[in-house]
Amino acid sequence: MPTTGTKAGKAFAVALASRGITVNAISPGITEDSILNSLLQEVQDGIRSWHVAGWTPMGRLGTLGCRQAASMQLRLATFQASGVHL
Repeated sequence: MPTTGTKAGKAFAVALASRGITVNAISPGITEDSILNSLLQEVQDGIRSWHVAGWTPMGRLGTLGCRQAASMQLRLATFQASGVHL
């Protein structure tokens, strides 16, 4: 289910907000440069066609690389990210 991470993040945010604790989460899902590339080609093709058919709103796999994910994590860990909603 693609929204599980989002739902969990929102649940934690609501539960902890009264204590002044903010919750940030990154859930890029399957990306082009992820573990996907180590799977059999048939499986890769199946996953890609599943995304194109509408599994994701953009109709494609994510393109977030490790460096971009790390950059986002660092940004979300700062005090300035207290009001960021992505």
